[in-house]
Amino acid sequence: MLLAMSQVPVGAGIGILTTAGTLAAAEWAPPDYRSIVLSRALIGQPFAWIVGMPLIGVAGEASWRYAWLAFPLLAAVLAAAAVAKRREAAPALSAPTQLRTALAAPEVRRWLAADVLANTGWAGTLVYAGALFVQSYGTSAGVTGMLLAIGAGAYVVGNRALRRFADTEPWPWLMGLALQLAAAVFVFWSFRSSLALTTALFAAAAFAAGGRALLSSAYGLSLAPEVRSGAMAMRSATMQFGYFTGSLAAGTALALGGYPALGTTIGVFFLGAALVVRPRVVPVGATALGPR
Repeated sequence: MLLAMSQVPVGAGIGILTTAGTLAAAEWAPPDYRSIVLSRALIGQPFAWIVGMPLIGVAGEASWRYAWLAFPLLAAVLAAAAVAKRREAAPALSAPTQLRTALAAPEVRRWLAADVLANTGWAGTLVYAGALFVQSYGTSAGVTGMLLAIGAGAYVVGNRALRRFADTEPWPWLMGLALQLAAAVFVFWSFRSSLALTTALFAAAAFAAGGRALLSSAYGLSLAPEVRSGAMAMRSATMQFGYFTGSLAAGTALALGGYPALGTTIGVFFLGAALVVRPRVVPVGATALGPR
């Protein structure tokens, strides 16, 4: 339980790093390389899970204090050393914008609304997934860390597999992946017949989440320069806000109705994300601050 619940404050810090990395891809990378830079920035977090969760799980067998004292401190020192050697940042390619300018576009508003719902659902899944493995199958801290790392690996695979579609029409993809997430997390939380099946469902959900995160960010990078910075800043904020809303909603559902209620609640969030971005017919003559 500690292994799962400890992800809440850590997730907030990771969200800040993800915000900076996403905005860097938007402002610093040339247009032809944005999808590649964005993909690599977004898989930093799951790669850290792949390496860190098993190590923390092994150290946690002795004491969770050892894990928190050793790995975060070492990682922070290495990151600080890398940043210290970095050259002066290049100037931004576009000027900062007012947030209300970005929100003036209807398509941007529904994209952001879908991301709030999807990030709430995914954060709620991540925060309590470790607890499900421990309480349902009696897995140790080390095994639980390995299972969470499998999900992180699937997230990376989803990111890389769908990168080729980063320049295509985003709405059908965002809707389809949200529907896949709704189905996968509902079964993951509600039907725990075997450890292998539960792990496979977690991996399937992570695959879809990784692909969706990439395609959603790619849409933000394709927006017109006058709204791109503000839109991407708000999109990154939804990732951090999702840890608050997801933890609260999932925890409340778990306390009131157990894991099946949690699965239903999380599934509703993903279903809402799919409905918000369902493809629409734009009336003739309609205008919006959309992609260039």
